[in-house]
Amino acid sequence: MVRFVLFCMGTITPLLPSIAQDILILSNEDEIHGKIKQLNESVLTIETDYSKSDLTIKWEKVRQIVSKRHFSIFLSDREKIFGSFNTSGKPSHTILENEGAFIKEVDMNDIVLIDPIKESFQDQFTASISAGLTVTKANNSRQFSTRATFGYTKRDWDLRGTFNDVDNRQDNTEDVSRTDASLDFSYLFYNNWFAALNNDFLSNTEQQLNFRSTNTLAIGNLVVRTNKMYLSASTGLTYNREQFENESAVNNSSEYFLGATFNAYDIGDLSLLTKLGYFPSLTESGRQRVNFSADIKYDFPLDFFIKFGYTLNFDSRPPNEGAKDDYVFVTTVGWEF
Repeated sequence: MVRFVLFCMGTITPLLPSIAQDILILSNEDEIHGKIKQLNESVLTIETDYSKSDLTIKWEKVRQIVSKRHFSIFLSDREKIFGSFNTSGKPSHTILENEGAFIKEVDMNDIVLIDPIKESFQDQFTASISAGLTVTKANNSRQFSTRATFGYTKRDWDLRGTFNDVDNRQDNTEDVSRTDASLDFSYLFYNNWFAALNNDFLSNTEQQLNFRSTNTLAIGNLVVRTNKMYLSASTGLTYNREQFENESAVNNSSEYFLGATFNAYDIGDLSLLTKLGYFPSLTESGRQRVNFSADIKYDFPLDFFIKFGYTLNFDSRPPNEGAKDDYVFVTTVGWEF
């Protein structure tokens, strides 16, 4: 009976131009009308007329979709399809179409990413900000930390940015500070292959580093992408500019790059994001650098979250006899929008 109702909905929707809504049927047979904004990290976001805020639904709870709008659809076998949704005669299956023409029938569990095509700026933009403060009476110690991210996604490319800062001040010791930031652009050009331009900035007192600006041109592959996780690997070349304390000159060098990103997001309200970058120098014999970061985030209601972050920077041959490594643990509370 449910399949018959869905078929009727899918048939008459084009005949009613005043109705520009998508239709979801959930596993308990509840029906939701609205506008699909995104499926990402196993969570579907839909805008409805009867809620001031967007609804978020675990993907495993969605059994059917009817929509004539066009989407970018990413499957677990790493195939990318541009099309719309119609009903299927099989439970938990959907038919993908393009302008009414059949493309293929897929299991709903094989769909890992849905992005509407030609959506507004706010539909493609995401951001989060979090902060933490630690105050200790001993030595009048104060530590303030901030972490921020943003992302903007289009059909074949996306732009991502991060900013992290830690400042520690206490009596009778030198101030300790650490700032890192990144701006990453990637373009998906063939199936799961992508080209990326990554720009990273780092400054920290532990390694006597005034600044390090790293520009990397890389090519990579989405090795695994499912409703629970994704893993990507990339390689390329890096141009590195850095200046250390007590040095007026800026050091320029070239490096080879190997990188990997792992994200697990279907762990209840938990998510894990790790990144690893390895930079063996091409111009300074024997020098190797490693960047590693890991963020564990726990989501609260109303888009609030708590995040535990760890960052490590290693340099096998730091100038000025500075420390070879620098790491930081950060706990922050924030909001995502």
